[in-house]
Amino acid sequence: MDINDILNAPFTFTKRKNFTPCDARPLWKSCLVILIVGITGKDNSASLRKIHTANWIVKKDSHLTSFMKWGGKDDRKRPNVRLEPAIDRGNL
Repeated sequence: MDINDILNAPFTFTKRKNFTPCDARPLWKSCLVILIVGITGKDNSASLRKIHTANWIVKKDSHLTSFMKWGGKDDRKRPNVRLEPAIDRGNL
């Protein structure tokens, strides 16, 4: 069995002129939101705040580190979570 038997159609790869980062691709972002809701949500739903926070955390290791430090302290100075405009607009 080869790949053409599995796909049942020929396919090609096309080199793009400009590189698009993964987090700017709509398919990648929509998959990420589905994973966030599935992991952090309850009954397949999650608040917009929770989605934004989880999205921000997965962008950099330093974001996760600052969030974990904030969660373990008594002071309430929270990290500066950046919002993703594409999530608000629903343009995933």
